[in-house]
Amino acid sequence: MKCTSALTFGACWVRPFNWGMKAIIHVLIFFGALQAYFFGLLLLFKRSRKSYEWWLLILMLCLGTMQLLHFSRWEGYLELYSPHLLRVRFLFPALIGPSFYLFSKAINGYKQSRALIWICFIPAFINLALILPYLLQPSEIKLAKQLKELYPINYYLIYTIARASVLIFAFLSWKSILIESKSLRWLKKISFILIIHSVILILINVIDFLIYEIVSYYYINLANTVLIFVLGFFTIRYGKVYYDVENED
Repeated sequence: MKCTSALTFGACWVRPFNWGMKAIIHVLIFFGALQAYFFGLLLLFKRSRKSYEWWLLILMLCLGTMQLLHFSRWEGYLELYSPHLLRVRFLFPALIGPSFYLFSKAINGYKQSRALIWICFIPAFINLALILPYLLQPSEIKLAKQLKELYPINYYLIYTIARASVLIFAFLSWKSILIESKSLRWLKKISFILIIHSVILILINVIDFLIYEIVSYYYINLANTVLIFVLGFFTIRYGKVYYDVENED
């Protein structure tokens, strides 16, 4: 059954899960958003922050907001209470790769020029240009078009650009850490995990485009939740970036 209407759209995306499993997955996605915000607050309320901690803060806030918007969309809260926020979630995936790359470069001791920062966020600006016509429409039009707007080409183009940028920036981070200090092996592990994460999401997008009968929303956002926990664990256990350390240089 192809998801060519609103009714078949919902049926296709829910089919592989019963409602009990769906509820559990939604709780995990919501908890992942809270966890990302928790890590972000730890960074926000530090007495002093280094440049790499600012990039980690941006990364955590992007992940948390993306997860929260996905959760709110599929629970129906956006349609009921904040229809003007529909599709805003499409902006965040393309911010993950650049934020992580600039975080890894900064923690390696490299200073980022403004030109480098602007270049890193080119994929995010491209996605903004693709989604902006929809975002500028009134809420009533967004509600009427949400099931067909951006489908199928722009929808997949936006996510393909975002996933590819994450993969590229994760690879660049992993490659640069190979020749850096051994004390940053934990960051190299995160980079490798992010590479695997990106490849998995790209494959899901390709399969979803060809078949459109899998619950890509659940798989992708569960993977994002795992990524949040991985980032939190490694940066707390090895990076210790959430702590106020005395005599920091």
